[in-house]
Amino acid sequence: MAELRVWLGNQAQYADRLRGEWVNVGDPDELSAVYNRVTYNGRDEHFIGDVEGPAWFREMATEWADIDVLSAAAGIAEALDDESVSDDLFSAWWDIVHTSYARPHEWDPRELVNAARDALMAEGDGDADAAMSYAEAFCSMDEWDYSHLDPRSCIDWDAYARNLQNDYSFVRVGGTVFILHIS
Repeated sequence: MAELRVWLGNQAQYADRLRGEWVNVGDPDELSAVYNRVTYNGRDEHFIGDVEGPAWFREMATEWADIDVLSAAAGIAEALDDESVSDDLFSAWWDIVHTSYARPHEWDPRELVNAARDALMAEGDGDADAAMSYAEAFCSMDEWDYSHLDPRSCIDWDAYARNLQNDYSFVRVGGTVFILHIS
């Protein structure tokens, strides 16, 4: 599981000095203990001062994310591991759909991870490479001759990628372009 860490600070003491601690979000006991310690058992408001983790987690763990959202993120990270879905794929999917979904803790983590996996059409190192992967997966290329007469060498893959962008979302995360179908 990706390490998800936040710096949890005390908002009431922000004007005088920074008071807070780094906490591993994947450990609910540690998260609760740090929250109680930093906020004086919830009497003061908290804020998230810094975030370490994959892109999807950095989008979820906003400055005012509550403990429920952080716990939901830990559940999503666990589901990503269990379902063998990459953080990059989930980040690409979450980047597109997170405004359409309610707060992450209101959804089952496995449903979110499965929705991301189901949205994946193809991936590659660039737009043209992802388009070629899409064509190999969804076009009848079984009969293509892979010799020097390979028709793939005659296709303008950049133009094909631009055409695919009319129906699918192309999202780059890290060095990978993901082609996603969001319904």
